[in-house]
Amino acid sequence: MRIKSIIIALLIPFLFLSCEKSDIKFESEFKDSYDVFQKFKASSNNSYFYIVTGTSFFGYSWETKLTVKSGKVVKREFYFTKFESVQLPPNGWTAKELDEILKKRGKEFEESLKKDGITLLEYLQWVEDENNLGKLGTKVDYASQIKTLDEIYKLAETDWIIKRANAKVYFETKNNGMISTAGYVVGNCQDGCFNGINIKSIQAIR
Repeated sequence: MRIKSIIIALLIPFLFLSCEKSDIKFESEFKDSYDVFQKFKASSNNSYFYIVTGTSFFGYSWETKLTVKSGKVVKREFYFTKFESVQLPPNGWTAKELDEILKKRGKEFEESLKKDGITLLEYLQWVEDENNLGKLGTKVDYASQIKTLDEIYKLAETDWIIKRANAKVYFETKNNGMISTAGYVVGNCQDGCFNGINIKSIQAIR
């Protein structure tokens, strides 16, 4: 009888744990997506690139391309696709677009760039490699952080898609089952309120 009581006592904590509800808003979808990512990692030797997008209602949009080799970020490329409603041409920024942007932003913006020691073109697009990762991005707040997809999935699980009061949570897997959107918006905020990530492409490096 005593042995039976001991067994029951040991099982009680596990019963309570099994009854607890998950804090993750899209738990099943997240697990399925994470499984897909693990298979992708194995098939690609953990070498890939992914492109993060961002946008603002005030005429700005941008992309950050992060390259990962053997599980380590080795390159970060950033570029505005629209700046002050001026669209990035198919063949890249030219003097015409740069002049148009400077006219819209004024002398104060131009002087601030000079103070930072960069040109407008260097502000609009730049590339970091293993030798200077994280250095150019300090002058442009829009660039996505230097993270692997392992770290992105961890952020989604522990922050971006947990249940929150007065917040709408988003989770989509349009990259062949892998994360395309993960994050939340608090209240009725209209611009710059999304906390999370939007990934438009994930590709293996062959």
